[in-house]
Amino acid sequence: MAGTTGREDGAPSTSSGAKAMDDDDDDDYDDGRGEGRRTASSLRTRAPGAGVGTSSNNGDDDDDGGALRLLSEALADEMRAMREEIVALREELRTMGPSSSSSSSSSSSSSAAMDDDDGMDRARRRRRREREEEGEGHEVERLEGSGSRERDRLLRREERKRRLERVGRDVERWAADLLSEDGDDEIEGTGGGEGWREILCSNFVRKKFNGSGQTRVYLKWMPDSRDGEDVESSSRETDSGSCHYPCLRCHSTIDAPLDRVCSFLANPDNAPLYNELIDDYRDVEIITPSSKITWCKVPKIMFVKPRDFVTYCSHRWLGDGTQVIVNQACEHEDVPGVLVEGQGDVCRGFALRGANFISKDPEDPNKTRITMLSHANPGGGLPQWAMTTAVNAVVQVEPFKFFHNMNDSIRKYQEPTLPRQHSQSHMSNVGIHPDRSNKPAGIAHLGFICHWPNGGGLEEKNTSRKSHQPQHEQDVWASEDDDDETEDFDD
Repeated sequence: MAGTTGREDGAPSTSSGAKAMDDDDDDDYDDGRGEGRRTASSLRTRAPGAGVGTSSNNGDDDDDGGALRLLSEALADEMRAMREEIVALREELRTMGPSSSSSSSSSSSSSAAMDDDDGMDRARRRRRREREEEGEGHEVERLEGSGSRERDRLLRREERKRRLERVGRDVERWAADLLSEDGDDEIEGTGGGEGWREILCSNFVRKKFNGSGQTRVYLKWMPDSRDGEDVESSSRETDSGSCHYPCLRCHSTIDAPLDRVCSFLANPDNAPLYNELIDDYRDVEIITPSSKITWCKVPKIMFVKPRDFVTYCSHRWLGDGTQVIVNQACEHEDVPGVLVEGQGDVCRGFALRGANFISKDPEDPNKTRITMLSHANPGGGLPQWAMTTAVNAVVQVEPFKFFHNMNDSIRKYQEPTLPRQHSQSHMSNVGIHPDRSNKPAGIAHLGFICHWPNGGGLEEKNTSRKSHQPQHEQDVWASEDDDDETEDFDD
């Protein structure tokens, strides 16, 4: 009885022990995410003890086997959960980056299992970073190369700007010297002085074009007076300095006040009204708000085939209100030309140098006085005799016709009630510079056509000197040198 009682007491003990371990298993499984490793080791230590003192009973052995199977299944579930967690953490590390990886790997429950995986991830990230850095290096090199080209382009533009501003100053001094040769009285009174010869309007058109004698024209043949560095390479090769080209000096009175004349001449729509020798024209490059490089084309004149011209033009305002426009022939890579007659439909000509002084008539403030200098080379390699023949044929008509048409058109001109705003992107910032004027300027000439309808010219302080005697001091142009408003025509 005692033994029986002992076995009966032992069996329930074994059964309750297995049940207790099952409950522990359930609890441990529920804790699985954070306690997986601890639960597995506790199951392994408890499993052998489950059958201690019960091996002599077959029923107890069956109960022990069932408990072990339950433990094995629970352990398998725990391991699957752990693998799933490791996979999830690995994906999370890939998305969160290195900082999240370091914080996640510090988790005490999974750091040991993930050491190898983290090492592989770090290696992959390092290789990926190296590839990205290599790609960025190529991009940096490309951008640096592009930046270098842009820098070179800007340096060339700045060099061209300063060279052309120097050209403007040189041309104005050149004009002052020509206008002061032997005094105006001698030139205008006798037609002599330093080689100037007065040209009379042709009898056939004198009554129509110069009936009141308001236009006077003088002619002088001169070599190219530009500085050697400003002369085209092609001209340096063909012109040894022995060739002489025609230079016109004109004085004309317009029967309208200065403001009206400037407004009319600055409007590009009015150019064909007084200059019939225009086939086409355009701006090539804007240098500053008061200067540009232009291109124009003129039709055939007598036996001289059509010509095109590339010319630098600039304007400013003197202290007494005189508008000064200067020009000089130049080259530009965007408009190459044909230099030899017969090699193309249009041959390149050169408006070597020129200056226009537009001011109030000193004898009548309701009238305007225009003084013009124009030195040109028709180009194409024409021999001296051919140039002389052509010039003598047209000089008795065209200058007088030019000023007659201008005067007649200005007298009929009706200024708009509201000033027209022309599309000139380079004029949008004229008001930024305190020395720039918003007064319109421009003219359409033989060899160049330039317009600044919205202004932009530098304006010097008032002086008492004569309007056609430009000031030579460099400080007049100082503000032009300090101005950074250079722009591309294409932009």
